[in-house]
Amino acid sequence: MSFKEVFTHFGGHAQAAGMTLPLENVEILEDKLDHIIGQELTKEDFKQEIQISKSLKLSDISEALIDEISQLAPFGMKNPKPKFHIAYRPNDVRQLGNQKKHLKLLFKDQQYSLEGIGFGMGELYSFISPQATVAIVGELSINEWNGMRKPQIVIEDLKIDHWQLFDHRGKKHTDVTNYLHQFKKHMILYDDKNGATNTFPEQVRKVTYREAMNVQEEIEVIYLFDLPPDIEEFKMVIQKTKPVSIHACFYTENSAYMSSLPTRDDFKLLYSLIWKRKELDIRKELHAILNARGWTEDKVRFMLEVFSELEFVTINDSIIHVNNTPQKKDLMEASIYQHKLKQIEIEKTLYYATYDELVKWFQECMGLLDKPKEEVTHGL
Repeated sequence: MSFKEVFTHFGGHAQAAGMTLPLENVEILEDKLDHIIGQELTKEDFKQEIQISKSLKLSDISEALIDEISQLAPFGMKNPKPKFHIAYRPNDVRQLGNQKKHLKLLFKDQQYSLEGIGFGMGELYSFISPQATVAIVGELSINEWNGMRKPQIVIEDLKIDHWQLFDHRGKKHTDVTNYLHQFKKHMILYDDKNGATNTFPEQVRKVTYREAMNVQEEIEVIYLFDLPPDIEEFKMVIQKTKPVSIHACFYTENSAYMSSLPTRDDFKLLYSLIWKRKELDIRKELHAILNARGWTEDKVRFMLEVFSELEFVTINDSIIHVNNTPQKKDLMEASIYQHKLKQIEIEKTLYYATYDELVKWFQECMGLLDKPKEEVTHGL
């Protein structure tokens, strides 16, 4: 009515909004509508809303309740079918259909259970982590199959109100490009010794762990492709960025944690051998040492590097010479030994921890996310 002059007349009932206008006025109408939209509406006005009749517990839902609701039929414009809200951690999440187009959630609480079916929502499967509490809205119905009847909820929308951890650890090639469209602020964290992964679009921010210490803004999604060199600095990065989603994509071939640290007795035995010989050609003697002690080559070379740093021996072109007047030093004084201990602790905490342990560790880093950001997984 703000520009009724572009129309010749109106007609139709309240739900029809019938109108007539000359063809040449269509472009004028578009321009005027665009102007009003720009002046009066915000992004929030374009979000669809679902009117929720009631939030329910699983214990509230039964065939009797659904039969009672059906007595309110017929449903239509002035008598919409009730929509209900529940929020639980699903016991099972799966995709259905030949092309995995549909989503099925199973909720359980003591002796009560409810299946949720989301038609056309199969792509959301990968956005629900194992510990996610999923809030869903939909219509209750009875699912009949092979003579069995049980309540179900046909999902219209769903969301997750808290941060999530997606666990891709141990996979050599992890493709997480599917997640890129979900949020705007993405950041890849990597160790500058390894170099950044090239499987992501150029617009995705790639930051070394060292550079991440200077990041002052909150980041929605963080992808971790390398283990951090320092776990305390990494904690600070997580505290500052407070991500909505964390993707742990760690992969390691030469594990410090799995290759056991030499014991003090191991160090004593190897040093005793070198002391007796005074000079040792490791290229010639290595195989015999490995067979005699059951050590790995990596373990022997690590011990030799510790001895060299502590100046117990000198190594020139694989020839080891013992230092006849070494200063008394503890193994812990060697930086390479300390680095090994740090690697082991990092792997134990971030790589070999169970999923639940890793979730708890990140929660502690983020202060349990006092004010969690909302992750909308279906766009409504």
